[in-house]
Amino acid sequence: MILTKDLPIDPKYPESCVYWIYHEDIHNDPSTQGYVGVSANGFEQRFKRHSHDMRKGSELPVHRAMRKNGEKVKTLVLVKTDPEMCLLVEAMLRPQCNMEGTWNILAGGSSGKLGQTLSDETRAKMSASQKGKIHSEAVKNK
Repeated sequence: MILTKDLPIDPKYPESCVYWIYHEDIHNDPSTQGYVGVSANGFEQRFKRHSHDMRKGSELPVHRAMRKNGEKVKTLVLVKTDPEMCLLVEAMLRPQCNMEGTWNILAGGSSGKLGQTLSDETRAKMSASQKGKIHSEAVKNK
């Protein structure tokens, strides 16, 4: 299921997308196989996080599959659109938890984090946790 119709892009999240991580020799259907995920900040950044977690020993099914299958694991951006639409597409592709044949453990959209608005208290706590840390110019510009 690759959507080609022009879909709305949220200017606040221009890189939001739904992506598929799959085994090139076995998987051919994102609706029933592999891992489907959503990113508000673009696929490349999100996949770097998956790769980091995999190397650090994460036991999530997608990370175990990435370790086990190495270069046979491929990726594809299925659709780029606004965060709300991304969550809807993910929910269509992963309507339930632990679907057989998939590497997802949660139903699509169930984390509810993409594009969420944080409370002032939460933002203050996050800010305080970063005080005194040195950030690169690239991080500061982000």
